Amino acid sequence: MLESNLENDPSYQEAAKLAKEASKKKQEEKARIIRQPEVERIYSDVKDGNTQLRTMKDSLSNHLQNYGKVSGTNQFEDEEGQVREIVYTARVVKRSNNNRT
Repeated sequence: MLESNLENDPSYQEAAKLAKEASKKKQEEKARIIRQPEVERIYSDVKDGNTQLRTMKDSLSNHLQNYGKVSGTNQFEDEEGQVREIVYTARVVKRSNNNRT
């Protein structure tokens, strides 16, 4: 019902059209800027850094899980004497065909 009201409102439709055009223009300008050699190098470095960060976070998570299993506790004391707790978080990911049994 809300969608129907929005679709039938001419001023909303005009605003949506302008927003879509602005978004397209923004993407085109971003792509143009990224194609510049210096910016392209920086953009690539940032992407690589983000990939490395994700890998390191996954590795840390695995190490903490292993520590918890081996030690039988979810707490430890850091170098400064503060007690730290290992907290587990759950997430849902799409299952790939390779993982099916």
